[in-house]
Amino acid sequence: SGRGMTSGPWLRETVALGRVAGPLVVTQLVQVGMGFTDTLFAGRLGATALGAVGLGFALWIPALLAMLGILTALSPIVAQLDGAGRTAAIAARVRQALWLALVVGALASIAVVVSPALLGPLGIDASLHSPTRDYLDALAWGLPGAALFAALRFTSEGLGRTAPIMLVSLVALAANALLDYVLMFGAFGVPVLGVAGAGHATAIVMWMELALLGWYVRRAPALRALGIFARFDPPRRRALAEHLALGAPIAGAMLLEVGFFTGIALLMGRWGAAGAGAHQVAVNWAALMFMVPLGIGLAATVRVGQSIGRRDTAGARRAASVALLIGLGFALVSASAMLLIPEAITAAYGAEAGVAALAVDLLRIAALFQLADALQVVAMGALRGLKDTRVPMWISAIAYWAIGLPLGWWLGVVVYDEPRMLWWGFVAGLVTAAVLLLARLHTSLRPAALEARFVTPDDLD
Repeated sequence: SGRGMTSGPWLRETVALGRVAGPLVVTQLVQVGMGFTDTLFAGRLGATALGAVGLGFALWIPALLAMLGILTALSPIVAQLDGAGRTAAIAARVRQALWLALVVGALASIAVVVSPALLGPLGIDASLHSPTRDYLDALAWGLPGAALFAALRFTSEGLGRTAPIMLVSLVALAANALLDYVLMFGAFGVPVLGVAGAGHATAIVMWMELALLGWYVRRAPALRALGIFARFDPPRRRALAEHLALGAPIAGAMLLEVGFFTGIALLMGRWGAAGAGAHQVAVNWAALMFMVPLGIGLAATVRVGQSIGRRDTAGARRAASVALLIGLGFALVSASAMLLIPEAITAAYGAEAGVAALAVDLLRIAALFQLADALQVVAMGALRGLKDTRVPMWISAIAYWAIGLPLGWWLGVVVYDEPRMLWWGFVAGLVTAAVLLLARLHTSLRPAALEARFVTPDDLD
Protein backbone atom coordinates (compact mmCIF):
# COMPACT_ATOMS: atom_id res chain seq x y z
CA SER A 1 0.00 0.00 0.00
CA GLY A 2 1.17 3.57 -0.66
CA ARG A 3 0.83 4.44 3.00
CA GLY A 4 3.20 1.58 3.94
CA MET A 5 5.97 3.15 1.92
CA THR A 6 6.01 6.33 4.01
CA SER A 7 9.05 6.72 6.22
CA GLY A 8 7.16 6.17 9.52
CA PRO A 9 6.69 2.38 9.39
CA TRP A 10 10.16 1.87 7.88
CA LEU A 11 11.81 3.91 10.63
CA ARG A 12 9.80 2.08 13.30
CA GLU A 13 10.81 -1.28 11.81
CA THR A 14 14.48 -0.22 11.71
CA VAL A 15 14.37 0.73 15.40
CA ALA A 16 12.46 -2.44 16.35
CA LEU A 17 14.83 -4.67 14.39
CA GLY A 18 17.85 -2.90 15.88
CA ARG A 19 16.51 -3.45 19.39
CA VAL A 20 16.26 -7.21 18.75
CA ALA A 21 19.44 -7.51 16.64
CA GLY A 22 21.87 -5.42 18.76
CA PRO A 23 22.03 -7.80 21.73
CA LEU A 24 22.10 -10.81 19.38
CA VAL A 25 25.16 -9.43 17.56
CA VAL A 26 26.92 -8.96 20.91
CA THR A 27 25.88 -12.51 21.94
CA GLN A 28 27.37 -13.97 18.73
CA LEU A 29 30.62 -12.01 19.21
CA VAL A 30 30.81 -13.29 22.81
CA GLN A 31 30.52 -16.90 21.55
CA VAL A 32 33.58 -16.26 19.36
CA GLY A 33 35.29 -14.67 22.38
CA MET A 34 34.91 -17.89 24.39
CA GLY A 35 36.70 -19.93 21.71
CA PHE A 36 39.37 -17.23 21.56
CA THR A 37 39.87 -17.38 25.37
CA ASP A 38 40.28 -21.18 25.32
CA THR A 39 42.82 -20.87 22.48
CA LEU A 40 44.74 -18.09 24.25
CA PHE A 41 45.14 -20.10 27.47
CA ALA A 42 45.87 -23.37 25.63
CA GLY A 43 48.65 -21.60 23.72
CA ARG A 44 50.38 -20.84 27.02
CA LEU A 45 50.43 -24.59 27.78
CA GLY A 46 52.37 -25.28 24.55
CA ALA A 47 51.82 -26.53 21.01
CA THR A 48 50.32 -29.92 21.97
CA ALA A 49 47.67 -28.32 24.20
CA LEU A 50 46.86 -25.77 21.50
CA GLY A 51 46.54 -28.52 18.89
CA ALA A 52 44.31 -30.61 21.21
CA VAL A 53 41.92 -27.73 21.91
CA GLY A 54 41.78 -26.89 18.19
CA LEU A 55 41.05 -30.49 17.22
CA GLY A 56 38.59 -30.92 20.07
CA PHE A 57 36.77 -27.77 18.98
CA ALA A 58 36.54 -29.09 15.39
CA LEU A 59 35.05 -32.36 16.71
CA TRP A 60 32.47 -30.95 19.15
CA ILE A 61 31.20 -28.01 17.09
CA PRO A 62 29.21 -30.20 14.63
CA ALA A 63 27.38 -31.84 17.57
CA LEU A 64 26.65 -28.41 19.06
CA LEU A 65 25.40 -27.02 15.73
CA ALA A 66 23.13 -30.02 15.10
CA MET A 67 21.66 -29.53 18.57
CA LEU A 68 21.27 -25.74 18.20
CA GLY A 69 19.84 -26.03 14.69
CA ILE A 70 17.03 -28.32 15.86
CA LEU A 71 16.21 -26.04 18.82
CA THR A 72 16.43 -22.82 16.72
CA ALA A 73 13.01 -23.79 15.31
CA LEU A 74 11.52 -22.60 18.60
CA SER A 75 12.30 -18.97 17.68
CA PRO A 76 9.90 -18.73 14.67
CA ILE A 77 7.31 -20.94 16.46
CA VAL A 78 7.23 -18.56 19.45
CA ALA A 79 7.45 -15.42 17.26
CA GLN A 80 4.43 -16.43 15.16
CA LEU A 81 2.36 -17.38 18.24
CA ASP A 82 3.37 -14.11 19.93
CA GLY A 83 2.39 -12.09 16.84
CA ALA A 84 -0.96 -13.90 16.71
CA GLY A 85 -1.59 -12.98 20.37
CA ARG A 86 -1.75 -16.71 21.17
CA THR A 87 0.58 -16.48 24.17
CA ALA A 88 -1.34 -19.27 25.97
CA ALA A 89 -0.10 -21.74 23.33
CA ILE A 90 3.57 -20.75 23.78
CA ALA A 91 4.21 -22.49 27.11
CA ALA A 92 3.00 -25.87 25.80
CA ARG A 93 5.36 -25.61 22.82
CA VAL A 94 8.29 -24.62 25.05
CA ARG A 95 7.68 -27.57 27.39
CA GLN A 96 7.85 -29.93 24.40
CA ALA A 97 11.05 -28.19 23.23
CA LEU A 98 12.58 -28.81 26.69
CA TRP A 99 11.93 -32.56 26.28
CA LEU A 100 13.57 -32.38 22.85
CA ALA A 101 16.51 -30.46 24.36
CA LEU A 102 17.10 -33.24 26.89
CA VAL A 103 17.23 -35.84 24.12
CA VAL A 104 19.42 -33.89 21.66
CA GLY A 105 21.69 -32.75 24.52
CA ALA A 106 22.25 -36.37 25.61
CA LEU A 107 22.86 -37.48 22.00
CA ALA A 108 25.33 -34.61 21.47
CA SER A 109 27.21 -35.64 24.65
CA ILE A 110 27.50 -39.22 23.42
CA ALA A 111 28.65 -38.05 19.97
CA VAL A 112 31.36 -35.86 21.55
CA VAL A 113 32.63 -38.68 23.82
CA VAL A 114 32.98 -41.14 20.90
CA SER A 115 34.31 -38.57 18.38
CA PRO A 116 38.05 -39.05 19.26
CA ALA A 117 37.74 -42.45 17.51
CA LEU A 118 38.04 -40.38 14.29
CA LEU A 119 41.53 -39.08 15.16
CA GLY A 120 43.34 -42.26 14.05
CA PRO A 121 41.58 -42.68 10.68
CA LEU A 122 42.06 -38.92 10.00
CA GLY A 123 45.83 -39.42 10.34
CA ILE A 124 46.15 -37.06 13.32
CA ASP A 125 49.50 -37.28 15.14
CA ALA A 126 49.31 -39.84 17.99
CA SER A 127 50.67 -37.32 20.54
CA LEU A 128 47.41 -35.35 20.21
CA HIS A 129 44.98 -38.26 20.77
CA SER A 130 45.11 -38.41 24.57
CA PRO A 131 44.88 -34.62 25.33
CA THR A 132 42.08 -34.20 22.75
CA ARG A 133 40.15 -37.05 24.39
CA ASP A 134 40.68 -35.48 27.85
CA TYR A 135 39.34 -32.14 26.61
CA LEU A 136 36.24 -33.69 25.00
CA ASP A 137 35.44 -36.02 27.92
CA ALA A 138 35.50 -32.99 30.24
CA LEU A 139 33.37 -30.87 27.93
CA ALA A 140 30.73 -33.47 27.06
CA TRP A 141 28.79 -33.30 30.34
CA GLY A 142 27.96 -29.64 29.65
CA LEU A 143 26.00 -30.25 26.43
CA PRO A 144 22.61 -31.16 27.99
CA GLY A 145 22.86 -27.86 29.89
CA ALA A 146 23.64 -26.03 26.64
CA ALA A 147 20.61 -27.66 24.96
CA LEU A 148 18.21 -26.67 27.76
CA PHE A 149 19.69 -23.14 27.73
CA ALA A 150 19.10 -22.98 23.96
CA ALA A 151 15.41 -23.87 24.40
CA LEU A 152 14.96 -21.01 26.88
CA ARG A 153 17.11 -18.69 24.77
CA PHE A 154 15.02 -19.21 21.62
CA THR A 155 11.83 -18.73 23.67
CA SER A 156 13.06 -15.35 24.89
CA GLU A 157 14.37 -14.53 21.41
CA GLY A 158 11.04 -15.41 19.75
CA LEU A 159 9.37 -12.86 22.02
CA GLY A 160 11.94 -10.26 20.89
CA ARG A 161 13.58 -10.22 24.36
CA THR A 162 17.24 -10.49 23.45
CA ALA A 163 19.00 -8.24 26.01
CA PRO A 164 18.89 -10.89 28.80
CA ILE A 165 20.57 -13.42 26.47
CA MET A 166 23.34 -10.89 25.83
CA LEU A 167 23.83 -10.24 29.56
CA VAL A 168 23.99 -13.97 30.35
CA SER A 169 26.55 -14.42 27.55
CA LEU A 170 28.74 -11.59 28.86
CA VAL A 171 28.73 -13.10 32.38
CA ALA A 172 29.55 -16.48 30.81
CA LEU A 173 32.52 -15.02 28.90
CA ALA A 174 34.03 -13.62 32.12
CA ALA A 175 33.33 -16.88 33.99
CA ASN A 176 34.88 -18.93 31.17
CA ALA A 177 38.10 -16.88 31.28
CA LEU A 178 38.33 -17.17 35.08
CA LEU A 179 37.59 -20.92 35.09
CA ASP A 180 40.07 -21.53 32.24
CA TYR A 181 42.76 -19.86 34.34
CA VAL A 182 41.85 -21.67 37.59
CA LEU A 183 41.34 -25.16 36.12
CA MET A 184 44.05 -25.20 33.42
CA PHE A 185 46.87 -23.74 35.53
CA GLY A 186 45.73 -24.82 39.01
CA ALA A 187 45.04 -21.54 40.83
CA PHE A 188 43.55 -21.22 44.37
CA GLY A 189 44.64 -24.71 45.40
CA VAL A 190 42.81 -26.43 42.51
CA PRO A 191 44.94 -29.18 40.90
CA VAL A 192 46.45 -28.41 37.47
CA LEU A 193 44.07 -29.96 34.91
CA GLY A 194 45.71 -28.66 31.72
CA VAL A 195 43.68 -29.21 28.55
CA ALA A 196 40.92 -31.07 30.46
CA GLY A 197 40.51 -27.88 32.51
CA ALA A 198 39.43 -25.99 29.38
CA GLY A 199 36.75 -28.64 28.76
CA HIS A 200 35.51 -28.55 32.35
CA ALA A 201 35.42 -24.72 32.25
CA THR A 202 33.23 -24.77 29.12
CA ALA A 203 30.91 -27.41 30.63
CA ILE A 204 30.47 -25.49 33.90
CA VAL A 205 29.70 -22.31 31.95
CA MET A 206 27.03 -24.13 29.89
CA TRP A 207 25.13 -25.13 33.06
CA MET A 208 25.68 -21.67 34.56
CA GLU A 209 24.08 -20.03 31.51
CA LEU A 210 21.06 -22.33 31.93
CA ALA A 211 20.75 -21.40 35.63
CA LEU A 212 20.93 -17.65 34.90
CA LEU A 213 18.44 -17.67 32.02
CA GLY A 214 16.15 -20.08 33.90
CA TRP A 215 16.11 -17.62 36.80
CA TYR A 216 15.25 -14.78 34.39
CA VAL A 217 12.43 -16.77 32.73
CA ARG A 218 10.91 -17.46 36.15
CA ARG A 219 11.25 -13.84 37.34
CA ALA A 220 10.60 -11.54 34.34
CA PRO A 221 6.86 -10.68 34.33
CA ALA A 222 6.32 -11.20 30.57
CA LEU A 223 7.96 -14.63 30.64
CA ARG A 224 6.58 -15.66 34.02
CA ALA A 225 3.08 -14.88 32.69
CA LEU A 226 3.57 -17.60 30.04
CA GLY A 227 3.61 -20.21 32.83
CA ILE A 228 6.28 -22.40 31.23
CA PHE A 229 7.09 -24.11 34.54
CA ALA A 230 3.53 -23.91 35.90
CA ARG A 231 2.70 -27.49 34.97
CA PHE A 232 4.20 -30.75 33.80
CA ASP A 233 3.47 -31.99 30.27
CA PRO A 234 4.54 -35.43 29.06
CA PRO A 235 6.22 -35.57 25.61
CA ARG A 236 3.63 -35.23 22.81
CA ARG A 237 4.47 -36.95 19.55
CA ARG A 238 2.73 -34.49 17.21
CA ALA A 239 4.31 -31.36 18.70
CA LEU A 240 7.78 -32.99 18.74
CA ALA A 241 7.38 -34.17 15.13
CA GLU A 242 6.33 -30.67 13.99
CA HIS A 243 9.27 -29.11 15.80
CA LEU A 244 11.71 -31.63 14.27
CA ALA A 245 10.26 -31.11 10.77
CA LEU A 246 11.11 -27.41 11.13
CA GLY A 247 14.38 -27.76 13.09
CA ALA A 248 16.15 -30.67 11.38
CA PRO A 249 16.56 -28.77 8.06
CA ILE A 250 17.95 -25.76 10.01
CA ALA A 251 20.54 -28.10 11.58
CA GLY A 252 21.21 -29.58 8.13
CA ALA A 253 21.81 -26.16 6.56
CA MET A 254 24.17 -25.14 9.41
CA LEU A 255 26.20 -28.36 9.08
CA LEU A 256 26.39 -28.06 5.28
CA GLU A 257 27.80 -24.53 5.57
CA VAL A 258 30.28 -25.37 8.34
CA GLY A 259 31.33 -28.51 6.44
CA PHE A 260 32.02 -26.37 3.36
CA PHE A 261 34.32 -24.04 5.33
CA THR A 262 36.00 -27.02 7.04
CA GLY A 263 36.55 -28.72 3.67
CA ILE A 264 38.39 -25.69 2.30
CA ALA A 265 40.40 -25.37 5.54
CA LEU A 266 41.55 -29.02 5.19
CA LEU A 267 42.52 -28.46 1.54
CA MET A 268 44.57 -25.38 2.58
CA GLY A 269 46.75 -27.75 4.61
CA ARG A 270 48.30 -28.88 1.28
CA TRP A 271 50.41 -25.71 1.33
CA GLY A 272 51.90 -26.45 4.76
CA ALA A 273 52.03 -24.18 7.78
CA ALA A 274 52.04 -20.97 5.69
CA GLY A 275 48.87 -21.96 3.81
CA ALA A 276 47.06 -23.15 6.94
CA GLY A 277 48.21 -20.12 8.96
CA ALA A 278 47.19 -17.55 6.34
CA HIS A 279 43.83 -19.30 5.96
CA GLN A 280 43.33 -19.24 9.74
CA VAL A 281 44.02 -15.47 9.95
CA ALA A 282 41.77 -14.52 7.02
CA VAL A 283 38.91 -16.91 7.83
CA ASN A 284 38.99 -15.96 11.53
CA TRP A 285 38.59 -12.27 10.66
CA ALA A 286 35.84 -13.04 8.12
CA ALA A 287 34.06 -15.19 10.74
CA LEU A 288 34.27 -12.37 13.28
CA MET A 289 32.71 -9.93 10.78
CA PHE A 290 30.05 -12.55 9.91
CA MET A 291 28.70 -12.43 13.49
CA VAL A 292 27.04 -9.06 12.76
CA PRO A 293 24.87 -10.17 9.79
CA LEU A 294 24.24 -13.46 11.64
CA GLY A 295 22.75 -11.49 14.56
CA ILE A 296 20.66 -9.45 12.09
CA GLY A 297 19.45 -12.70 10.46
CA LEU A 298 18.37 -14.08 13.86
CA ALA A 299 16.46 -10.84 14.47
CA ALA A 300 14.84 -11.10 11.01
CA THR A 301 13.44 -14.51 12.03
CA VAL A 302 11.71 -12.89 15.01
CA ARG A 303 10.41 -9.77 13.24
CA VAL A 304 9.14 -11.67 10.17
CA GLY A 305 7.62 -14.38 12.37
CA GLN A 306 5.75 -11.88 14.53
CA SER A 307 4.38 -10.16 11.39
CA ILE A 308 3.14 -13.52 10.05
CA GLY A 309 1.44 -14.14 13.39
CA ARG A 310 -0.31 -10.76 13.08
CA ARG A 311 -1.29 -11.59 9.45
CA ASP A 312 0.57 -8.43 8.41
CA THR A 313 1.89 -8.99 4.87
CA ALA A 314 3.33 -5.47 4.51
CA GLY A 315 5.02 -5.83 7.91
CA ALA A 316 6.64 -9.15 6.97
CA ARG A 317 8.00 -7.69 3.73
CA ARG A 318 9.20 -4.56 5.50
CA ALA A 319 10.94 -6.57 8.26
CA ALA A 320 12.79 -8.70 5.68
CA SER A 321 13.74 -5.65 3.56
CA VAL A 322 15.04 -3.63 6.52
CA ALA A 323 17.10 -6.59 7.77
CA LEU A 324 18.63 -7.12 4.30
CA LEU A 325 19.47 -3.42 3.94
CA ILE A 326 21.13 -3.23 7.39
CA GLY A 327 23.06 -6.45 6.71
CA LEU A 328 24.19 -5.12 3.34
CA GLY A 329 25.23 -1.78 4.87
CA PHE A 330 27.45 -3.50 7.43
CA ALA A 331 28.91 -5.81 4.77
CA LEU A 332 29.94 -2.77 2.68
CA VAL A 333 31.86 -1.42 5.69
CA SER A 334 33.60 -4.73 6.48
CA ALA A 335 34.42 -5.35 2.79
CA SER A 336 35.92 -1.84 2.51
CA ALA A 337 38.17 -2.53 5.53
CA MET A 338 39.38 -5.81 4.01
CA LEU A 339 40.14 -4.10 0.69
CA LEU A 340 41.73 -0.93 2.09
CA ILE A 341 43.60 -2.03 5.24
CA PRO A 342 44.27 -5.82 4.99
CA GLU A 343 47.86 -5.30 6.20
CA ALA A 344 46.65 -3.72 9.44
CA ILE A 345 44.25 -6.64 10.02
CA THR A 346 46.94 -9.30 9.49
CA ALA A 347 49.39 -7.33 11.67
CA ALA A 348 46.88 -7.57 14.54
CA TYR A 349 47.26 -11.38 14.38
CA GLY A 350 51.05 -11.11 14.63
CA ALA A 351 51.54 -13.37 11.61
CA GLU A 352 55.09 -13.84 10.27
CA ALA A 353 55.97 -12.29 6.90
CA GLY A 354 55.28 -15.31 4.64
CA VAL A 355 51.92 -16.02 6.27
CA ALA A 356 50.94 -12.32 6.38
CA ALA A 357 51.52 -11.77 2.64
CA LEU A 358 49.22 -14.66 1.70
CA ALA A 359 46.67 -13.66 4.37
CA VAL A 360 46.47 -10.14 2.87
CA ASP A 361 45.59 -11.64 -0.53
CA LEU A 362 43.00 -13.95 1.04
CA LEU A 363 41.40 -11.02 2.89
CA ARG A 364 40.99 -9.19 -0.43
CA ILE A 365 39.14 -12.23 -1.81
CA ALA A 366 37.09 -12.37 1.43
CA ALA A 367 36.07 -8.75 0.81
CA LEU A 368 34.35 -9.94 -2.39
CA PHE A 369 32.17 -12.47 -0.58
CA GLN A 370 31.22 -10.19 2.35
CA LEU A 371 28.10 -8.86 0.58
CA ALA A 372 26.97 -12.33 -0.53
CA ASP A 373 27.62 -13.80 2.94
CA ALA A 374 25.57 -11.07 4.65
CA LEU A 375 22.68 -11.36 2.19
CA GLN A 376 22.50 -15.17 2.37
CA VAL A 377 22.45 -15.33 6.19
CA VAL A 378 19.83 -12.55 6.54
CA ALA A 379 17.65 -14.08 3.80
CA MET A 380 17.96 -17.46 5.54
CA GLY A 381 16.83 -15.82 8.81
CA ALA A 382 13.83 -14.13 7.16
CA LEU A 383 12.81 -17.45 5.55
CA ARG A 384 12.95 -19.14 8.97
CA GLY A 385 10.52 -16.50 10.21
CA LEU A 386 8.16 -17.83 7.51
CA LYS A 387 8.89 -21.38 8.81
CA ASP A 388 10.50 -22.08 5.44
CA THR A 389 13.49 -24.31 6.28
CA ARG A 390 13.55 -27.30 3.90
CA VAL A 391 14.18 -25.50 0.59
CA PRO A 392 16.90 -23.28 2.16
CA MET A 393 18.67 -26.46 3.31
CA TRP A 394 18.71 -27.81 -0.27
CA ILE A 395 19.96 -24.42 -1.49
CA SER A 396 22.87 -24.73 0.98
CA ALA A 397 23.64 -28.22 -0.32
CA ILE A 398 23.73 -27.02 -3.95
CA ALA A 399 25.63 -23.76 -3.32
CA TYR A 400 28.35 -25.17 -1.06
CA TRP A 401 28.73 -28.82 -2.01
CA ALA A 402 27.75 -28.90 -5.71
CA ILE A 403 29.37 -25.55 -6.65
CA GLY A 404 31.63 -23.91 -4.01
CA LEU A 405 33.77 -26.80 -2.80
CA PRO A 406 34.21 -28.61 -6.16
CA LEU A 407 35.05 -25.34 -7.95
CA GLY A 408 37.54 -24.30 -5.24
CA TRP A 409 39.19 -27.74 -5.36
CA TRP A 410 39.33 -27.72 -9.18
CA LEU A 411 40.82 -24.21 -9.41
CA GLY A 412 43.09 -24.42 -6.36
CA VAL A 413 44.31 -28.00 -6.49
CA VAL A 414 43.84 -29.34 -10.04
CA VAL A 415 44.40 -26.36 -12.34
CA TYR A 416 46.67 -23.86 -10.54
CA ASP A 417 48.03 -25.62 -7.38
CA GLU A 418 47.62 -22.23 -5.71
CA PRO A 419 45.95 -21.48 -2.32
CA ARG A 420 44.46 -18.16 -3.47
CA MET A 421 42.52 -19.91 -6.22
CA LEU A 422 41.01 -22.32 -3.68
CA TRP A 423 39.37 -19.34 -1.99
CA TRP A 424 37.40 -18.54 -5.14
CA GLY A 425 35.33 -21.54 -4.06
CA PHE A 426 34.12 -19.43 -1.11
CA VAL A 427 33.10 -16.65 -3.48
CA ALA A 428 31.25 -19.02 -5.83
CA GLY A 429 29.47 -20.90 -3.03
CA LEU A 430 28.33 -17.82 -1.11
CA VAL A 431 27.25 -15.87 -4.21
CA THR A 432 25.18 -18.88 -5.36
CA ALA A 433 23.60 -19.20 -1.90
CA ALA A 434 22.79 -15.48 -1.79
CA VAL A 435 21.19 -15.42 -5.27
CA LEU A 436 19.07 -18.56 -4.66
CA LEU A 437 17.98 -17.59 -1.13
CA LEU A 438 17.05 -14.05 -2.22
CA ALA A 439 15.02 -15.51 -5.10
CA ARG A 440 13.27 -17.87 -2.68
CA LEU A 441 12.57 -15.01 -0.25
CA HIS A 442 11.26 -12.76 -3.04
CA THR A 443 8.80 -15.47 -4.12
CA SER A 444 7.80 -16.28 -0.53
CA LEU A 445 7.07 -12.62 0.31
CA ARG A 446 4.42 -12.23 -2.41
CA PRO A 447 1.04 -11.51 -0.80
CA ALA A 448 -0.57 -14.79 -1.93
CA ALA A 449 2.41 -16.83 -0.71
CA LEU A 450 2.40 -15.01 2.63
CA GLU A 451 -1.32 -15.51 3.18
CA ALA A 452 -0.82 -19.25 2.66
CA ARG A 453 1.57 -19.18 5.64
CA PHE A 454 -0.74 -17.37 8.03
CA VAL A 455 -1.25 -19.10 11.35
CA THR A 456 -4.65 -20.70 11.87
CA PRO A 457 -5.84 -21.64 15.36
CA ASP A 458 -5.64 -25.40 14.59
CA ASP A 459 -1.90 -24.99 13.83
CA LEU A 460 -1.36 -24.01 17.41
CA ASP A 461 -2.80 -26.84 19.45
